[in-house]
Amino acid sequence: MRTALGCRSISAATIVVVSLLVRFFLWPGEELVSSHVQREAHLTPEAAALHKLGAIDSSWMLARELHGDEWMRVWTHSSGGTLDLRVQGRVHGSAAEILSILREVDLLPLWNRYCDGADLRRLVAPNDMWAAAGVRLPWPVPAQALLVHAQARKDPLANGLVALAQSPSAAMPAPEGVVLPASLRGRLPLLVDLAVGRLRAESGTQRTSTRVDVYLSFVLADMGFHVEAAPVWITNIIVYIVAPVIWHSYTQALGSIHAKGSPHAARLKADASGLYARVVRWTGQPRLSAHSSDGKLLDPQQEPSRTVAAKSDKRWWQVPWKRMRIRSTG
Repeated sequence: MRTALGCRSISAATIVVVSLLVRFFLWPGEELVSSHVQREAHLTPEAAALHKLGAIDSSWMLARELHGDEWMRVWTHSSGGTLDLRVQGRVHGSAAEILSILREVDLLPLWNRYCDGADLRRLVAPNDMWAAAGVRLPWPVPAQALLVHAQARKDPLANGLVALAQSPSAAMPAPEGVVLPASLRGRLPLLVDLAVGRLRAESGTQRTSTRVDVYLSFVLADMGFHVEAAPVWITNIIVYIVAPVIWHSYTQALGSIHAKGSPHAARLKADASGLYARVVRWTGQPRLSAHSSDGKLLDPQQEPSRTVAAKSDKRWWQVPWKRMRIRSTG
């Protein structure tokens, strides 16, 4: 029977979250390579999107909905020793703007409070890179390190792009010389088995808008759980944290691109690697959208007067919950 976790359960949920995080991340092992999965070598973004971003069937559970003009839905699925998340939504902004929030890795700490350092380790091509990031979640979770290979390509089926990110594996090891920076070595690993994303331009809208579709997969054994399926309460707690924190921070960072002095806007305009020019061709959208985050039409000859949005001082448990709910089968 489905139930809902409301604001009254936040205090109890906080205790559960802390207990979960301790269990979730205090597992033995320091290698940044998964030893529990034999991943397909040379997987392309196009093939990953074709297989992972298809129709959502009845085996997925709708766990979270955020309503509004910029909506989001999160589905969960766990079997065969993996925990999978599917996120779909719509945001105001061009695909180039949306991509820049993640692509400019050294700027991640400006908007993601849980990232305490990030670095581009190797640029293979404008749309192909290796990157590293440090993750520092609230006490008592120890500091972690992430090393991923990320690629982006044109969506072969529509105006848009597809992207793929994976941690190194036996089938796809990191190239020689691609290692964590010294400041992140010695941390526990945060492994991403598979992350696939798709950005498609929305037509028929007054503002530049983009549909977002993301698939994430984590191997439970890599997280210390040697089980076939993650317990429902664990899945719900993960969604309970991820949706209000990461999505809120991400959309806030996206909205600040049109603020005066925005570093992301400067990177978009400079386009040192040529990636954003490719994204413009792939999507048919402008590099920078013509509307600010509040929907006002911008004068391209005049810079907005707002200042760059600073990282919120609120912690995850202080984020407004009015539009959020979690469903459970427990």
